[in-house]
Amino acid sequence: SPASGEGDQLLPPLPPPSLTEIITMFATQASMSLQQGADPNEKQRSEHLGYAKHFIDLLAVVEEKTKGNLNDEETKMLESLLHDLRMAYVSR
Repeated sequence: SPASGEGDQLLPPLPPPSLTEIITMFATQASMSLQQGADPNEKQRSEHLGYAKHFIDLLAVVEEKTKGNLNDEETKMLESLLHDLRMAYVSR
């Protein structure tokens, strides 16, 4: 395609767009921010935790706005990720 660059051939193919991908993307960002904010000696700790909270809150928005429209697998995935991320955030 005209929009793809030469380097695209070196990357693995992208999965099809889906709600699961959106959930996974936000959860990954939250998890990475929690890991970066885990070092109490790190000067930017609160900034990383702020980002983690933001991505957790985005997942909560997805949960609220899609309530009643998700299949069982999507619902369980979202609830589980939100629970785990919230517990990790609180423990920090």
